[in-house]
Amino acid sequence: MFKENKQYIAVIMIVVLAAAMVTMYAVNRRNQQAQLAGYAEAVSLFQERQAARIAAADEREHRRAEAAETVAFAASVHLPGVAFYGTNLSYNEVGASLPVLVEALIDQNVYDSPVSTVNVLDPHETALQKTYLPVIFINADAWDGTIDGLISRQNELIAGRERYIVLGMPTGSREEMMYVEAAMLAEYGEKYINLREYLSTDGMASISLPISEADMAAMAEGRIPPGLLASDGVNLNESGYKLAAFLTYDRMSELGYFNEVLSAIDEYNEKVS
Repeated sequence: MFKENKQYIAVIMIVVLAAAMVTMYAVNRRNQQAQLAGYAEAVSLFQERQAARIAAADEREHRRAEAAETVAFAASVHLPGVAFYGTNLSYNEVGASLPVLVEALIDQNVYDSPVSTVNVLDPHETALQKTYLPVIFINADAWDGTIDGLISRQNELIAGRERYIVLGMPTGSREEMMYVEAAMLAEYGEKYINLREYLSTDGMASISLPISEADMAAMAEGRIPPGLLASDGVNLNESGYKLAAFLTYDRMSELGYFNEVLSAIDEYNEKVS
């Protein structure tokens, strides 16, 4: 009897153990299925988010490319380049030329724009340069001595373009250049920069250059001070060219020559932000 009871208890324990094992297996199976379902859901969510990120990146790149094309188009139409017409624009002694300095200012503040030069004493103007914004800087060595001749020559170089800058000759005294400069102002208005007047008044002080007695004497007569001239006493030195470059760039900006390109750049920044 006792032996039978032991067998009966053993069977019951086996059954209970088997049931527990089945229950544990079922629970583990459900847990595994839940984990697998959660993993699959996480993978699906990751893939959706990854696809959304790729789509957003593609959209940003599309907007960037579209906006960049708008900037390039605005530049090609409104600021295809700048052509300097004159002589001694890159005088070797100073190590930096007026065109190069103006190009650096435009590239830094607006947009990369090609800048080139045309020697008016030996002109070889290209078809492309004829589409550029002209900056006329005829010095005394290319002047026939008559006001009408100077204006006529400058108008030939401007060639009907509406946007241009005319730099006055940095030579002579206030009295000597009075009639020439009055005629230039009457002809070109705000597109004319009286370089002699600025350099002989505020130029040196604006960049904190020391002013010598010789500079003071020259400025009293309205002449370019020696402190802004090269050793030949005729061409500008590096400081003189820098001042001329700042004046040229600022006048272009004041006249709105960069507006369309800057507007396109603002649009670009909005689209890519």
